[in-house]
Amino acid sequence: MKEYARAFFGDAYADDIAKGLWMLEANWQGPAAANEGIDETLAHWQAIEKRAGEDVAGNWRFQLHLLRALCDAYIRARVIAETGQEEQMYAMLKAPRGEGRLRGPRSRRGGFRESVAPRVRKDIRRRIERLSLDMLDSIGMQFSVLEPYRASNTERGAILDGIDRPLNNQLWLAKQLGELREMEDESAQAERIEMLANWESPKPGALYDDLGCAWRQPHLVRQATWDTDPGFVDGPQEEHSVGLDKRSRTATDERMSWLDQAQTLFGAPLRMHYDELDPGKSYTLRVTYAGRYRATMRLVADNAYEIHAALKQPESIWPVDFPVPREATQDGALDLEWQLIDGRGCQVAEVWLIPE
Repeated sequence: MKEYARAFFGDAYADDIAKGLWMLEANWQGPAAANEGIDETLAHWQAIEKRAGEDVAGNWRFQLHLLRALCDAYIRARVIAETGQEEQMYAMLKAPRGEGRLRGPRSRRGGFRESVAPRVRKDIRRRIERLSLDMLDSIGMQFSVLEPYRASNTERGAILDGIDRPLNNQLWLAKQLGELREMEDESAQAERIEMLANWESPKPGALYDDLGCAWRQPHLVRQATWDTDPGFVDGPQEEHSVGLDKRSRTATDERMSWLDQAQTLFGAPLRMHYDELDPGKSYTLRVTYAGRYRATMRLVADNAYEIHAALKQPESIWPVDFPVPREATQDGALDLEWQLIDGRGCQVAEVWLIPE
């Protein structure tokens, strides 16, 4: 690190640049909201910029590192603010009907529609814009499909096109409440509201995995370690979607948990394992199939019981329930295996194991 820093920034800044690079690596350890080091990283790079002045002005490598620090800090601030906003949304859903403006789905939807992403750290957001233009001048970096950048599409480094996408389920919840407004059956309305409000915990004792989110998939089986399988040939990896409509560049209204999936490639199966189950209970398996590969998969339990035959990913993303044979859980454990039938690879977004 120090040799790199000396080569491109000079001896006077070698130690600080090297330290800053390690800090950027630490920015991506764990959830952003809990990583206080992200703000310290930005302060470190800003201090280097202030001290170095003209020595780093126009240096595209420095611009790139500073941009990373700015983007990480901006996203962290928004995650914290928008998580709080989402908690308020769910509180609205869980509130007893008849209290104030929560008398019914129509008024609830209105409250969601009026909510917008909290405006936080405008100073950082403006600096990201200015630095992006600086990098267009220094090395022609294309941070948007719009003028003056003219990137080929939103997935090719065009970070400005998606940097303000909501980091919570606001858009998805607004869509769901819009559908509730059209439902005439009040019992069906109540059932849907209950499902939305308790999405991850539909029943006491339910086990939930947000597959594709590294710290929220406790039952995912990794067939190999990174040291032995760095190319993810034999085991799963995390797949992420941009969450933007390619034509309009507007945010899609999918759940955040649907924008990432656990996936396997090269025909490798995708596996999950559960233990400490209650042998006396029956279980339902709930699965959300999502992902750009739109694969056809077969699901088996304990390598003996077919949960479902070859099934193509549904056109509309929504959880699907399957009964788990009692024989598969009578030993207190359960192994699941998705087998690729057709498509580029297995992809699964969410899985629940729900006791009776």
